Amino acid sequence: MYADETTDRLIGTMLAHYQITAKLGEGGMGVVYRALDTKLDREVALKILPAGVTTTTETRIRFEREVKVIAALNHPNIVTVHAIEHTETHTFFAMELVDGPPLDQLLQTRALPLARYFEIALSLTDAVSCAHDQGITHRDLKPANIVVDKQGRLKVLDFGLAKLKSMAIEDFAQTVALPGSITVEGRIVGTVAYMSPEQAEGKSVDPRSDIFSLGIILYQMATGQIPFRGDTPVSTMSAILKDTPTPVTELNQTLPHHLGRIIRRCLAKDPGRRYQSVRDLHNDLLDLREEIDSGEMSVPAMEANGPRRRLGARRLLVVGLLLVVVAAATVSFWPPGSDTVTPVVPSTPELSVTPLTRSGAIDLACLSPDGKYLAYVRAEDGQRSLWLRQIATGSDLEIVPATAGLLSDPQFSPDGDFIYYHLARGESEKSRGDIHRVPLVGGRSRRVVSGASGEFAISPDGTLAFNRHEDMNRHIMLLSRGEDGETSELVTYSVLTSHELAISPDGSMVATCRIPAAGIGEIVTAVPLDGGPARDFGDELWNGVAGLAWLPDGQSVL
Repeated sequence: MYADETTDRLIGTMLAHYQITAKLGEGGMGVVYRALDTKLDREVALKILPAGVTTTTETRIRFEREVKVIAALNHPNIVTVHAIEHTETHTFFAMELVDGPPLDQLLQTRALPLARYFEIALSLTDAVSCAHDQGITHRDLKPANIVVDKQGRLKVLDFGLAKLKSMAIEDFAQTVALPGSITVEGRIVGTVAYMSPEQAEGKSVDPRSDIFSLGIILYQMATGQIPFRGDTPVSTMSAILKDTPTPVTELNQTLPHHLGRIIRRCLAKDPGRRYQSVRDLHNDLLDLREEIDSGEMSVPAMEANGPRRRLGARRLLVVGLLLVVVAAATVSFWPPGSDTVTPVVPSTPELSVTPLTRSGAIDLACLSPDGKYLAYVRAEDGQRSLWLRQIATGSDLEIVPATAGLLSDPQFSPDGDFIYYHLARGESEKSRGDIHRVPLVGGRSRRVVSGASGEFAISPDGTLAFNRHEDMNRHIMLLSRGEDGETSELVTYSVLTSHELAISPDGSMVATCRIPAAGIGEIVTAVPLDGGPARDFGDELWNGVAGLAWLPDGQSVL
């Protein structure tokens, strides 16, 4: 881009006390050479502003800013700056020479092995987090700026586009480039294929822009492909702004599912729905690797009969609290021919209770399948909104703002990618309304079922069970897979029922309460999802049944 005859002739010459031996590369800030520091007898990398460019005050300011930014950082995975030098003809700085290939050469069209993936991802996110802690946003993170030395250690290079919070220099010309030698002159700072949406629109950026770029790098490391593609810089930026990339777990089915969720959250179009810090991203990656290493979570390549997951400590706490606190009877399924019901007495392990929120405004809440997130309804000033808390960090994010209607019953999808909720049109949570879902990693909320009354339940395969109020208080139980707003009526249970619904652990039955012909009390019953006849959990009458939940054996309910 900036190479010319003057800079090419520097090879073999002395510049100050540096003997230039080879050209290493060039970029938006200048040309990089291998050189020997004759005073200290060590090899270094020199970054030199090309002839003709150093004459502009703007470029000189940008260059000196780059040096000061890098020199302020002290991290084993960030390149070290040794000195800044000025001669009559050149301005340059000497920095640590990293002898190894850039990450883009290692990737090409292949994904990294999972163990190596985590090594690089954790080193990279730790380095960027260190820079963010110093108020520095890189703004041009890409595999070409990440080098892996001969010992396998990662170094992040080229903070030439970094932006200090206290010093922003805007409105300067910059060359942007795409893989495949697509270049264009413009005023957008960064490399197009790795830009955040706000960069593509020329907006002000903050550290969350780097998180989007990290998401692209993590995607490429996992699949060997970049998530947003176009034939031109404009079409690529359009893809970044509008397109939803193919999930990484579809392109590489050996990946753990939760890695796909982490990457999708990084790639949220709205900065507010991404990770709010690289440290949070780093911690999630670290937790996932530890869960895989410990066997708490398995990856598809290691499984013979589908994914398996041990019950995490936080989920055990919630289940234990349910057993201890809920004052309810446990009833066992009444098999054909039985005359009595055998009560189930659950064991109660020693438990501790830790408050997660202290606002006093939390109305309803649910825990994600991996135990890392809490979705909750916040009720303030007569309005309800849906929030997400990352339990490890205590950070909160509003994912559905307060809106018309009564928001209730948040539930995670079995894979943890979505949060479903009911939005009633009346003044009661049981009023007729709609079921919506919103992606955990960001995106618009979408209605999946219309005309649902009261609570709903989600089976392990994602099927929805819900009530619909019709024909003079007759509640008909329908089931839907909830895809693209289409409902598939698998079962119609045409007896008077309550709003309570709970799907069995194996997804074969839904527990509810039917109202007997006398119209007094409720009987807990189970309806097979295959359309078979309903079977009661005994003939006992209950009043005010709430919070139906199956025990893990699939034979009893609380």
